[in-house]
Amino acid sequence: MNIKSIVAVSILALATSTAFAGDNPLRIDSKDGFFAGVTLGQFAVHGSEDASGSAFAYGIHGGYRHYFNDRISGDVDLAYVGANSGSNDKFFMPTANLGYDFPLSNGWTVRPHVGVGYHFDSFSGGSSSNWMAKTGVELQFNQHVSLGLDYNFLKGKDNNGSIIGASLNYKF
Repeated sequence: MNIKSIVAVSILALATSTAFAGDNPLRIDSKDGFFAGVTLGQFAVHGSEDASGSAFAYGIHGGYRHYFNDRISGDVDLAYVGANSGSNDKFFMPTANLGYDFPLSNGWTVRPHVGVGYHFDSFSGGSSSNWMAKTGVELQFNQHVSLGLDYNFLKGKDNNGSIIGASLNYKF
């Protein structure tokens, strides 16, 4: 075999082997994803004297969070909250939220957020629905587990309400 043939075969072998180097991109874990959680807190009615009061509240929620960049995120959330009140209140609350991540040095993240949505209320005297606003903060311990604290303002027909809740969340 002459030198020209060896060089030609070597160049051909190198040219075909380098073409496969681009097929293995680095894997980067996305912060986007579905989440779910449980909430415990307090439901309160603000209005006339006969409609005022508060009760223990409990619920579940779930949704999807999308990150627009490393820090800014938006999510949609659907929550069910029940209250041990005299009128057996139940709330379904779809919301859209916007948050900002503040990474801490220990790997945790603080995420304040605000949101708007609609609430559908069912109680022993009937049902009602109207707009709602929420604000809160979430402390994310790792990629999957976080604790949150939220305040929800519920606009009512005759009376307004609020739900303050602490939640334990898991991101899938």
